[in-house]
Amino acid sequence: MGLDRRGISADQGDIASIIRPNSNDGHVSIVQIRSTAAEYGMETMYIPVGDFGLVKIFVATGLPVMMPTWHIDSPWNQMGHYRLVHGYDDEAAEFAVRDSLEPIGYRMGYREFDLLWRVFNRRMVVVYPRKRADDLISITSSSGSEVGILESSLKRAESETAPSAALPEGMSAENYMAYSEFNRAMALTALRRYDQAAEALFSVFEYGLPWRMLWYQPEELESVYEVGEYQWIIDRTGRALAPYPYLEELWYWKGRAEAMLGHRDRALEAYRRALDIQPGWSAATQALVGIE
Repeated sequence: MGLDRRGISADQGDIASIIRPNSNDGHVSIVQIRSTAAEYGMETMYIPVGDFGLVKIFVATGLPVMMPTWHIDSPWNQMGHYRLVHGYDDEAAEFAVRDSLEPIGYRMGYREFDLLWRVFNRRMVVVYPRKRADDLISITSSSGSEVGILESSLKRAESETAPSAALPEGMSAENYMAYSEFNRAMALTALRRYDQAAEALFSVFEYGLPWRMLWYQPEELESVYEVGEYQWIIDRTGRALAPYPYLEELWYWKGRAEAMLGHRDRALEAYRRALDIQPGWSAATQALVGIE
């Protein structure tokens, strides 16, 4: 999170005990990151769709940027991974990156970074002290409305239909196209165009998404839920949870779908599994209370 840059002494174990009370939890969400930052007295700004220009402005003013990105070990072993950008070099076209999987001083080329960042629709989080709040407002004041940003994101996803240069090792052209369609579904869901979003999500699984993909962006399931395709949610979450059952968001959406189909006992079990992983999670707690 870059807390050490704010004079806060906290090692990974300290942070992990707050952000991931169940060490088996397979995914730390942006919501959890923001909540943990607040525990240390820090503010956060979440930007659903960013770009390099904005990243550089933040970094140049002493505000590192955290981004969910993709990490590729092999074509069969890929996962979501947070990286913190704290510097850049336009001449070399590289970012200075804090990466828990890489040595200190690690740098990554702009092109590779963007290809791994776009898997998550170029989301970004800035952690900052309260005294810098006015700076954040000044930097983002010209970004436009949230709807306008999402509309631009939708257009960009629709335009990125084929790679224009070499892809990182382990990322296929089919993966690239699937991420574009997934980002399109994400933008449509955020814009509450649920019919179109669900249609995009149904089609994207035909491209051959990496098997962990649904772990990291389960909010996409909202569109499927809103169009009433509850069994699809149950089937997809079941497949995602089968190899690794420690994903509270997927248990939550499975519970909601089971409840809508009248499967009360299955819904209760799903909500309880979610709370075993993330104790006290308000969404799952409220859903559980609602059907007990």
